[in-house]
Parts: sequence; C-alpha cells; structure tokens
Amino acid sequence: MRWTIISLFLLMLILVSTVPLAFMAGQQRDLFNYTWVRTRTVHAPAVTSEYGPGVMTTINVTVAYPGHGNIFFRTSPLTELDMQATAQIAVMVACNVLGLNMNNYDFYISVNAGSIIVGGPSAGGIMTVAVMAALENASIKPGITMTGMINPDGTIGPVGGLKGKLEAAAEAGYKYFLIPMGQRVILVPNITYQQIFPGIFVSSVKYEKIDLVKLGKELGVKVVEVSNIRQAYYYFTGVNLTITATKIPASATEKIVGLVKDNTLEIINATTYYINATANLAKLVPPAAANVIAGMTNEASKLSSIAAKLLGEGEFYSARAEALSALQIASQAYLIANGLISRDSFIDIIKSVNQSSANLYKQYSVLANKPEIPVQGLGALMVLGINVNEIRQDIEKAAKYLGKNDLSDAVNALSDAITRSHSAHLYLRIASELSGGITADKSALEKASLTLYGVARSIYAYAYTLAKDINANPSSLQKSGDFLSKAAEMITSGDYVAGLGYIIDSISLGVTSIHELFTVNNVEALSVISDLRLNALQNIERLISLGITPYASINYYLLGEQLAGTNNTATILFCYIKSSTIAMIQDMLITASKTNTSMETATATPTPTRTPATPTTTSVPCIANLTIVPRTNNNTPYGLILAIIVVLMIAAFIVGYGVGRVSGKTH
Repeated sequence: MRWTIISLFLLMLILVSTVPLAFMAGQQRDLFNYTWVRTRTVHAPAVTSEYGPGVMTTINVTVAYPGHGNIFFRTSPLTELDMQATAQIAVMVACNVLGLNMNNYDFYISVNAGSIIVGGPSAGGIMTVAVMAALENASIKPGITMTGMINPDGTIGPVGGLKGKLEAAAEAGYKYFLIPMGQRVILVPNITYQQIFPGIFVSSVKYEKIDLVKLGKELGVKVVEVSNIRQAYYYFTGVNLTITATKIPASATEKIVGLVKDNTLEIINATTYYINATANLAKLVPPAAANVIAGMTNEASKLSSIAAKLLGEGEFYSARAEALSALQIASQAYLIANGLISRDSFIDIIKSVNQSSANLYKQYSVLANKPEIPVQGLGALMVLGINVNEIRQDIEKAAKYLGKNDLSDAVNALSDAITRSHSAHLYLRIASELSGGITADKSALEKASLTLYGVARSIYAYAYTLAKDINANPSSLQKSGDFLSKAAEMITSGDYVAGLGYIIDSISLGVTSIHELFTVNNVEALSVISDLRLNALQNIERLISLGITPYASINYYLLGEQLAGTNNTATILFCYIKSSTIAMIQDMLITASKTNTSMETATATPTPTRTPATPTTTSVPCIANLTIVPRTNNNTPYGLILAIIVVLMIAAFIVGYGVGRVSGKTH
C-alpha cells in the first residue's frame, strides 16, 4: 500500500510539473512563430543638454508578422518614460500612415545612446521612418539622419539642441540632416565672463541667431526642413506617399451638411424663444437692469439674423458658430432676468436644464454601452460624450455659485450648459443615425483609450516643457491638461467613449499649442495649416475607401475649411488636428476589427503604386543594416511528446505498484 501511494504521488507530481511546461512551450511557439521578421537600423543625433555637444544614437527597429500588437522597448543605458511613449506614438503613426493594423505585428525597438540617460521625444520622427521602412520592406538610403518629434497627426514637431546635433551628424560623416519645419534659424547662447574683482567674475548671456542651413554648408551637410512624416520617409527611402485627394466627395458631405443646417435652425429657434421670454421678464426688473438686458437681447437678435443670412448663403459652419453665440447671449439675458426677479425662479431653471441634461445623458449612455458600437458613428459619439459630461459639470457649478449668491458666475455656467445642450444634439443625431457596418466592442475601446491616454500624456508633458523653456503658457496647453485629467476620470469610471473624446481634445490642443509656440510667421503658419489639412484629408479619404464615412471628422475638417483665411489660426489648427485624430482612432478600431489577411500578406513587398526615386549617391558608408530573416514554422510535435510522457508515467506507476505488491508478499 505504501508503494502504491508513493507511485500515485510521483505520478501527480510529474503531471503537474509537465503540463505547465508543455503549455509554456506552446505559448512560446505561438509568440515567436513569425512568418517574417525585418530589422532597420538608423542613427539619430542627440545632445546631453540643450546646448551641449551632440552624440549619435543607434536605433534598431524590428517588426515581426504575424504578431499581437506588442511593443518591446529597451534602451542602453537608461531611459525616461517619455522615450517609451515616443516608441508607442511612432508605431501608431507608422501603421496609420500605411493603413495597417498595428495589432497584427510585434515591434522590437532598442536604443543605444552615448549618454547617461536617454530621454525626450526628439528621435520620434526617425523612429517612425524606421518602423515604416520595416513594414514596407523598403531600404533606407545611406548618409541621412534626422531629428524631430512625431505628433499623432503625422507632423514633425520641434526639438532642441539642433546645433550640437548638426555638428554630431557632420562629424559622423552624414550628408543630409532633416530638421523640423520652422527651426532653420535658432538662438544659441553666447556666455561671456567679466572680472570685476580679482577672482570674482560676472557672466552675461547674449543669444545669437544661427542659420542651420548655412552652418550645414560649412560642415558639408545639407540641412532640410520637413513638416510631416511622409516628407521624411521620402528623403530616407525615395518612396513617395503623397496625398492624391483634393477634396471630400460631395456624397460624403451632403449628410453632415444637412445635419449641421438642421441643428443651426434649431439653435436659432431656441434663441428666438429666449429673446421673447426675456422681453416679458424685463418689465419686472429695475430700469437699469432692464436696459442691460435689452442690450443683450438686441445683440443676440443681430447675431441670430447674421446666422440666418449665412445659412441662406450656404455658409453652414459659420452660421452655426454665429447661432451658438446668439444663443449664449440670449440665454444669459434670460437667466439674469429670472435671477433678479426670484431666486426660486432661477432654481427652477436649473432643475429644468438638469432634467434635459439627464435625458441627453441617458440617450448617450444607451449608445455608448452597446456591446458593439458602429465605428462610423463613434467619432460623433465621442464628441457627444464630452458634451454630456461638460453639461453636467456646468449645472453643478451653477448650483454651487447660486448657493454662494454669485449670480454672475451662476448665469455664465448655466448658459454654458444650455448652449452645449443644443450643440450636442448635432452629435447625438450623427451617432444615432449612423448604425451598422464595422463595429468595435468594449475591450477594443478600452485598449485604445489606455494606449492613447499614454500618447496624450506624453504630448502634454513635452508641450509643457517647451512652453516653460520660453516662459509661455498658451491657453490651448492649459485646456489640454484639463482634458487629460478628465480623460483619466472617464477611463477609471469605465466610460471609454467619453475617455477617448477627452483624449482626442487633449492631443489636439497639445499639438496645437506646440505649433503655436514654434510657428513664428504667417508663411510658416500657412505651411503648417496646409500640411495638417492634407493629413486630415488623407485620413478621411482612407476611411471612405474602407466603406466608412467619418462624419465627425468631416465636420471638423469643413469647419477648418470655412475658417481658412481668417486670423483665427489656433482654431484652424485645432480643427484639422482634431479631424485627423478622430479619423485615426476610427481607423485603428476598424483595422482591429478585421483580419486583413490579404492586406498584411501584401506588405512583404513595397506597394506597387509607390515609385521609389533614384537613390542619392554619397561617399558615406551605408548606415542601414538591412536584415530579412525568414522564420520557418516550428513543427515540434508537442502532442506526441506529451503522450510519451503520459505513457512513461503510467509505466512508472505500474512498475511501482508491482514492486509494492512484491514487497508486501515478502513481509
């Protein structure tokens, strides 16, 4: 009996220890059983400090297919967190530009630097180029390097330490150095010391302008400004990813334009209601207040008339903007009159607006909590998610201010809630009417929100650092930080749709603030706007080609179009960036919902429609290590091995049992 128990114990021990090993072997086989693996190596200049000497950094990017969307990142010696976020953005943008699903690949990125700590997003652009080249199986030209951060919209953002980086590139033998658009002329400090007493010196700093193009000529390097990743990719590979679209098809704009027109009429009618209601209430307030209220209603009436006129002329977005301004002023006049007449009257309005808000939120929740959400209407649903949450906060603020007898702030907060409510109806209509087609489930939304939250956080942190360095604090950057905090709240609560909405606004405002900080003249502003416009157009065009009409993205694109030519540069930038970002997220979710087997297989060779230019010949040794390592399927018979192990265990049990029987008879 004793030997039988021992045999059974050994059998269980072997079984418990063997099954996990077999399972792990299967998992390892699944993870590393790639059809192809490609590596691209590039070298990027870096500096140990803003104005310190430059060093060359080696970046190895390996892409493997088929994968699971994993991004493996390592640096030597150390890394800051923003470098990891940079790798994440680089992969996301590369796949977005090429129209590929990042979840179908695994990415291995390593950075080897000649500095103690690797940090900052300045290698984002060249890292993105390397990822794209590996995905496309394109060769990288020799003798070319680059510095510049990568923005989620595909634009190349500004960086520091350009003089040191240029000198490092020249010393390493590079003949081409790509830099962000608008950074050709930089300011470099010239520190001098004056002795005022023996052994006592006073330093003074004067900044001198340096033209990097001229300095590059002296060093034997051609310095080229690039504004987006497509331009950079062309210089590195000769592969042209130019945008062919010139405008959105009329069939795609008719629907959204009709909804915008209907929403504008609704807003104009609401304004008329508040103007008429206020006229009756004004008779009950003191004459001085009545005059102020009358002036506000007159202004609202004028703006409403302008909106109606623009609507008749086909300027739908300008008309809607004027109509919203009119509604804001008219509702403020109405609230002031009620507040002056009776506190209870104002409280009743808060309750009424709160009830309307609750109904709007309920409709949003029904759409946002579906097991499968149509990607086509998701863009509008994300914008709606922001609106319903902002409305609730506005109402809470109004009640709080009224409790402190602060009628002025209570009026402003409640009028914001009223205006947002009417504006939100546009996005409710879009989201509720666009059903069917490709859908995204909650897990896909959760993954996208968590991934993009890291991107938004990195962009805000970098924009904040840039602004602090030049003692600036643009309002767009402040709002970006506020929306980032709200995105975290929404994600934590499980509302991934609203979370994505806040993330989109945080990213859009953060990138806008960066462009504001470093766009120094009208020529540069027009160039940046043109690039952003084409980028938005490209993203919209791609979604339409996939059978999805991104109405929310088109909405912001058309708004940017109508603002073109005005002095409202920041708003134009924001509209195009937000248009691109919404479309990018929808694209991510679409490709994540499809197998795309044929598309992915086709990426083994460069896309036929992209014609490589003649490579530039230089005397510099090739800096790209091109490695194509085909992996054969691992046909190790794990099932057979496990079966043999089981047979051996059974045999061991039988032998042990027999020994036990014999031993028992002896005794």
